[in-house]
Amino acid sequence: MTPAEVLASLAAATVSRVSVHRPADGLVQVEGAGSLAMTRLGPDRLDLLEEGTWRGSGDGGTPVSYTDALRFNVSPDGTVLTVEETRRGTDHPVLLAELERTARALVSVRPVACGADSYSLRVAPTPGGVALEWTIAGPQKDERVVRRYLVR
Repeated sequence: MTPAEVLASLAAATVSRVSVHRPADGLVQVEGAGSLAMTRLGPDRLDLLEEGTWRGSGDGGTPVSYTDALRFNVSPDGTVLTVEETRRGTDHPVLLAELERTARALVSVRPVACGADSYSLRVAPTPGGVALEWTIAGPQKDERVVRRYLVR
């Protein structure tokens, strides 16, 4: 999957599915679903706004609302996809990941530090859309967050 193909899949997506797993045992800690709003900012840039609700397995299933705002950019040569967070405004993006193509997915060039934790990302096709799989490791977190963006 090329960076341009990821952008096209994301642009077509209308819903999201989220799950958070503990790597030690694979147990799901959180599951949720959301709706998506996309803004195409030219052929090589896409802003995604995700709003939904998730339920934690340890809190009796109490629903919690969430919002996420991401920007995806394809490099001029088409080989790199960057993912930025735009929750603080589209004029103040924060780099989350730079991804390069492998045989089956796009993967982080290097992990990104957030405090003492390290974040890396893998983006791959999934039936009906695309999956973003975050691996977070460090003293504060040890989890895998899977977000599936799907056409429904």
